[in-house]
Amino acid sequence: MAVGEDGQLARVGWAELSAGQTKIEPFTIDLQIENTSRDRTAFEAGTHIFASATISRAAHLFCYINDANGNIVKIQPNMLSPESLVSANQAIRLPDWMVPYPAFVLTAGAKGSEALMCVATNEDPMLKMPPELNVPALTRMQGVASLQALREQFEAAVGAGNMAAQTLEWRILPARPAAAAAAGKNGAAQ
Repeated sequence: MAVGEDGQLARVGWAELSAGQTKIEPFTIDLQIENTSRDRTAFEAGTHIFASATISRAAHLFCYINDANGNIVKIQPNMLSPESLVSANQAIRLPDWMVPYPAFVLTAGAKGSEALMCVATNEDPMLKMPPELNVPALTRMQGVASLQALREQFEAAVGAGNMAAQTLEWRILPARPAAAAAAGKNGAAQ
């Protein structure tokens, strides 16, 4: 629910039909890189990456990073945001750059490519997922070969029609020599 333009309560996430019936809006995730760079598909090694996820209706949200070393780590929910149930049309910041001490930081690795995947479901999927997938936040997942394999586990648990998922990928570029030299000098002076 939200306050509409006319000052009255309005439904969010579904449209009302003429006979009082409701039409369910498509279940979607809008996953975006929020960095201010022009090219959001490639980052220099060591660059902090900021993303956000917005879902079209209230749902359980789970996000995972696949780093350049092939590790898959759950980043949402986490210690600072422990609940998976989130409101419709609310941007969830990954990491939450508005708090002084975020639960995690996304930093582009040394070489290769990385990906971020978020999955939203109508019901809590962890009750139906294999135990090895129900890990604490910021813990490397064992036995998961890829984000696609993880997505397939979600589909098996809740059904493809009861979820939405989106994946963003980026390449990691070598750090610029001048920036790397400056970082080395600054590190030695400390």
